[in-house]
Amino acid sequence: IGDGQWHHLAVALDGKVLRCYLDGAALPPRDVPGADVRMEGTWAIAVMGSPWNGCTVGAMDDFRYYNRAISPEDAAQLAKR
Repeated sequence: IGDGQWHHLAVALDGKVLRCYLDGAALPPRDVPGADVRMEGTWAIAVMGSPWNGCTVGAMDDFRYYNRAISPEDAAQLAKR
């Protein structure tokens, strides 16, 4: 985003569709059929060498992981906190 402000980002993956919410507002969804949503083994966020390397400059606060895809209503509520 690069505007120097804090923003709330929520991401939900249900195995078929990736949905992102920025400050509670839905961004266009992306189809990801067959995505593996099992969280077995090691996983990481903002890993060097990832396809998005260079886009992770910044800080994170209040990171949460849910065992379900959050709804648009959930994302809007979380963005208000």
